[in-house]
Amino acid sequence: MIKYTKGLLFILLLIAGLFACNKSNVNPNIPHVVINLTLDPNSTIFQELNTVGGWLYLDEVPGMVIPSASRGVIVYRQELNVFKAYERQPPNDPFKCCDDLRRNCG
Repeated sequence: MIKYTKGLLFILLLIAGLFACNKSNVNPNIPHVVINLTLDPNSTIFQELNTVGGWLYLDEVPGMVIPSASRGVIVYRQELNVFKAYERQPPNDPFKCCDDLRRNCG
């Protein structure tokens, strides 16, 4: 009787564990924003990107459309032909932004 009860308890816990998992990793707090940028590093607007290690914050650049749901993009020149772009949306709570310069966002 005890073996039967332990086996039944194990099966019930296994079934409960399988149905308790959620495969969705979508955070409903983060808005889906598509940003498509094309930069010419030789342009005078992007002089900060002329050297390796240079970076540029893109928020309001003439001729570029950054969606209003975004907080801008940081472009970093890692190597001569390698650029990295980072969107500035806070990962935990995108609606929490600090207006006070003494506090940090997120």
